[in-house]
Amino acid sequence: GLQTLKEGYQAHSDNQDLIITYAEILKSTGQFDDAMLVYVHLDEIRPGAGKPHLLSTHLQKGDFAAAKEIADQAIAENPAANQGYLFQAAIHERRSEWSLAEKIVKQGIAATDGDWTLRIHLARLYSRRGASEDALKIYDGILRDKPDLVPVLFSKAAIYDQAGDKKQAQSLYEKIIG
Repeated sequence: GLQTLKEGYQAHSDNQDLIITYAEILKSTGQFDDAMLVYVHLDEIRPGAGKPHLLSTHLQKGDFAAAKEIADQAIAENPAANQGYLFQAAIHERRSEWSLAEKIVKQGIAATDGDWTLRIHLARLYSRRGASEDALKIYDGILRDKPDLVPVLFSKAAIYDQAGDKKQAQSLYEKIIG
């Protein structure tokens, strides 16, 4: 159980999978502060690896201010990387602030010279709020650069499938499985 994981963590404090498993079990038992200490350790031995987990833990606790600090720091440290913008978007999404999530993702796209991960995220935000045509336009733009990107092909197929265009969806699914 938890004691065995703790002993494993203490004995192998450089094993990322063990660290994450231990912290996730701590979180599942409501020991958020202890889990965060483990994630801080992870971030110390593998810079950047603990931040997404810390952010997620803060969001689970409802500590949006602490989550925002992590996101702001990530953007400040590397404004040309997608991570901080994805963090900011996650905070807004958790609070159902869809327009703010969209705004920060668009800022990230501009700052990262069109990062495709952020573009996918924007398309998914559009899709969630029912703006399928806008999502499809973004997916088409990504596919011009990366024509075989499976997450995009799958997301497009899902939109067509939900809209009842089974033929278009099937064509995309078949392209995925090749």
